[in-house]
Amino acid sequence: MGDAAALLADEARRAADLPIPDAAVVDPPRAGLHPKVVAALAEHGPPQLLYVSCNLKSAARDLPPLLEAGYRLVDVECVDLFPHTPHLEGVFSLEREARR
Repeated sequence: MGDAAALLADEARRAADLPIPDAAVVDPPRAGLHPKVVAALAEHGPPQLLYVSCNLKSAARDLPPLLEAGYRLVDVECVDLFPHTPHLEGVFSLEREARR
């Protein structure tokens, strides 16, 4: 456990003896990911990323920097976890394109 942005950094991962992940799932609060976490994912994120959002406006803010950093949007699903309400969960599947 710890600060997500710090744990994504190579040095912190090595110090904690954590392997490099093949995939990650982020499920931020309604406010979305902290900008430092978005930047850390853009810099050090795994090849596959699943972003689950209960606030599509936050996702619309968080996803473009990841796309600019080399991720591509593979799939989008809206999931109705709360029937008879207007709330939907957005599930965004991203893959990092090969680094140049």
